[in-house]
Amino acid sequence: MSAPLTTDLSRAVSHYWDTRAEGYSRRTMDELDGSLNGEWAEKLASLLDLPEGARVADVGCGPGLFALLAARMGCRAAGCDASPEMLVRARENARRAGLDVDFVLADAADLPFEDGSLSAVLSRYVVWNLPDPREAFREWLRVLKPGGLIVYADGNHYRYLNDPDYARAYAMEPVPYGHADQFVLNVDTRPMERIARTLPLTSADRPGWDVETLLEMGLTDIIICHPQTTEVVNPETGAKRTIVKEFMIAARKALG
Repeated sequence: MSAPLTTDLSRAVSHYWDTRAEGYSRRTMDELDGSLNGEWAEKLASLLDLPEGARVADVGCGPGLFALLAARMGCRAAGCDASPEMLVRARENARRAGLDVDFVLADAADLPFEDGSLSAVLSRYVVWNLPDPREAFREWLRVLKPGGLIVYADGNHYRYLNDPDYARAYAMEPVPYGHADQFVLNVDTRPMERIARTLPLTSADRPGWDVETLLEMGLTDIIICHPQTTEVVNPETGAKRTIVKEFMIAARKALG
């Protein structure tokens, strides 16, 4: 397995998400059974075709959305996160939903599962804030069975810090759903912005980076789906550019 969560950067990321746990849990329950009921379930179901009882793990599970959805689909689901406060919320959410999910404290690059023991690794809005995403991918491959799936949702969340077109879109668009007051709960989000400036994927061209990296690691059947895009016009040149804000990716571990 990889080294445990020890770096200052990893600890800073974990601490920030501890502060966001209550509000993010409210968001998760809204997505699970509230105003967005069904949207994420449909997205996940479109990419997972697993038999009853298949073992899956939601890595960087936060308050547990993908783990809970997988459990509802009949999977034996576990959730891992490096934020203790997020795991407290995840366990509460599983209890309220009447679902049996095992939630454990673990770094995304150091998972508590045996080699080749999982049918799928799931993740949502995690890869972008990993200090070493390639290391995490290698760990996800380790725990997957041959033919197993990696399915994750992610986005260019802080690309506006170093890309003028993303900055224009960020300035013009309304507050994102996840940053609404009822989910942020007056938590200061500036620390995450400072952290994001040091993260490798803040400046990456995604999802192109993801496809290239997954191919390099030998994954197959790579699919990009459910993209959220917007068109930005350069005020000086009039040039138009379609930028990708969010996306989902599915990829399969080779059989041999």
